[in-house]
Parts: sequence; C-alpha cells; structure tokens
Amino acid sequence: NALELTASAGGMDINVNKNRTLDVGGNNTNTITGNNIDTITGNNKGNEITGNAGDDIIDGSGGTDVAKYDENYANYSVSNSGSSVSVSHTGGSADEGTDTLTNIEYIEFADGYYNVATSTFNNGAATPALSGTETGGQTGGVTNGESALNVSGMTLKDIQVETQTDAQAAISILEQSLEQIAAGRAKLGAVSNRLTHNLDNQTQASMLTQQARGRVVDTDMAIESTKLAQEMILAQAAQQAINMASARQLTVLALLDT
Repeated sequence: NALELTASAGGMDINVNKNRTLDVGGNNTNTITGNNIDTITGNNKGNEITGNAGDDIIDGSGGTDVAKYDENYANYSVSNSGSSVSVSHTGGSADEGTDTLTNIEYIEFADGYYNVATSTFNNGAATPALSGTETGGQTGGVTNGESALNVSGMTLKDIQVETQTDAQAAISILEQSLEQIAAGRAKLGAVSNRLTHNLDNQTQASMLTQQARGRVVDTDMAIESTKLAQEMILAQAAQQAINMASARQLTVLALLDT
C-alpha cells in the first residue's frame, strides 16, 4: 500500500491505526508525506516512511520500520539519543529539514542504511527486510504467538461492529478465539495431570527413604552388640566340638595301628 500526499497544502497527521481510515492488510506500509511539517505514526507491521520536506515527527510504532531519505548519508547529520533519533539535512539539493524519529529500526539513504540499534552506517548495503507481528509477543513456543487470525489478517484487538461485515468478521474471530482457549485448557489439563502423577511418585519415594533412614538411625547398638557376641560364642563352641570329634577318631585309628 502507498499513501501519496506530496500535493498536500498543509501539514498532515497520519495514524494507520486510527479508526481504520487506512487499510494496511499487507505486512508493509509505504507512506510518503507532503512538503510541510508532518506527524506520522505507524502500526505494528513493517512501515516504510518518507517524510520529504519539513520538520517531521515519525513514530514507527511496532514491527521493523525504516525511514527513507533521498540523498547520500554524508548530506545528513544523524544524532541518536537512544530513545529517539534526529536526522538533519545539512547538504545536497533536497530540503528535508530536521526529522525526529522514534521506534524506527533503520534509516535508509541513497548509498546505504543506518542501523539505529548499533548507531552504525552500512555503506552500500541493502536495508534489511521489514517485519511485523499480529500479537507483538511470543507465547506457546511459537514464533509470533498464537492468535485468532483469519478475516483480512484481523485479530481480537481489531474487532469492530460498525457494519454487518464487521460483525460477521468479529463472530468468526471470537469463535476461533474460543476454540484456541479450549485447546489451551486441554493442553494445560494434560500437563497438570502429568505433574500431579510425578509429584505423587516423588512423595512416595521420599516416604520410603525416610522409613529406611529411620530403621538405621533408631538401631539399639547395645542390644545388637550383645546378639553379635552371642552368635560368635556359639560359632566358636561349634567349631571346638568338631575339633574334639576329629581328635577322637584319630585316637581310635592310632590304637588300631598298634
């Protein structure tokens, strides 16, 4: 999508999220403003924004966004404060004024692009691809979150009931949202059952270990020592009886030999 406002007579305030006055069903929005002081607010998709002349205020909002300028990087002064970036046109033939940028990831010039995150200019390099998400978060182990995404890329936050078509789309989104909630509850219940089973097994193992430890710790050493001495005496007496029986047999054999 491209919004061309170069013929506008005065400054423009553009917000692609406001009352759905601009339909941005695709992943990228190309916005070109006029030659006056403009205020531009992007959406949660990847936006390409060109302010042209005038001191413009550009907010990329969500997604990966790029502000575009006509001339080489050397004709501009870029000041990055972290929260915002100021781009002043200091040379060349264009008259693009001084723009204030927020939530802009890349600034594209004729000879390369400026990476706002690293405050570096990449000479001769192509601007990275733009991107944006429907949910703005990551849940459930998927890349961009799970959302009830169907009619024209709409989500729950986009629901409106101004027309019959909007109402039908809202019903479809709500139905898919309820289905996702039910599926999520089923997954949560299965995980909860597995955790409960594992907890029961660990609790039983802990009880058995405590019982075994108690039997070892609670042993009466005096009684056990007496039993051990008794067993040793009986074993020695039995051995002595065996020795005496053997000696008698040897005596009988000696008498027979004589």
